[in-house]
Amino acid sequence: MKHLEEQDLTYLEHYTRALKFALWSMKMYAVCLIHAVFPFWFEDTFSNEVKKIAKTIEEEESGRER
Repeated sequence: MKHLEEQDLTYLEHYTRALKFALWSMKMYAVCLIHAVFPFWFEDTFSNEVKKIAKTIEEEESGRER
């Protein structure tokens, strides 16, 4: 499959990575929902988590380019 070849991933690696992103997204949905009702909870959680996941993606892409 072209997408897997472009990402240099096996089907199982791709599945695992996609599942992790899905679970992370569900967690962030809950964080944002709670923050919407209680603005004083999870004040910086979403933005910090987005920065972390962006860094992780960049590092993975850099590792594949080598």
